[in-house]
Amino acid sequence: MKQTRFYRLKHIPTGLYYSRGTLSEKGKIYTSGNNFKTYLGHYEDVLTIAWSSRLHKKYKDILESLDTCADPVMVGDNRDIRISPIMIVVHASDFEVEYIDQ
Repeated sequence: MKQTRFYRLKHIPTGLYYSRGTLSEKGKIYTSGNNFKTYLGHYEDVLTIAWSSRLHKKYKDILESLDTCADPVMVGDNRDIRISPIMIVVHASDFEVEYIDQ
């Protein structure tokens, strides 16, 4: 009987994990070969991270150094309040499979 191996997709530049259109500290757990990395293939996609999220505050320097695809939407009298999410451009090669020991 073949044993199922559980794994997550680790975003190499940040050390975070892929989780349904964004990055997180826990990530989505996969059991089959169908995942975000195989879906991407040789293309790129965009992941969003809320500007005001705890994740952004904790990983701000790393996230802001990555390739983004949109200028921030700023509001306020001095245009000093950001309301748009960070939109990170990712490629399949930015991710690696990390198996989870059971």
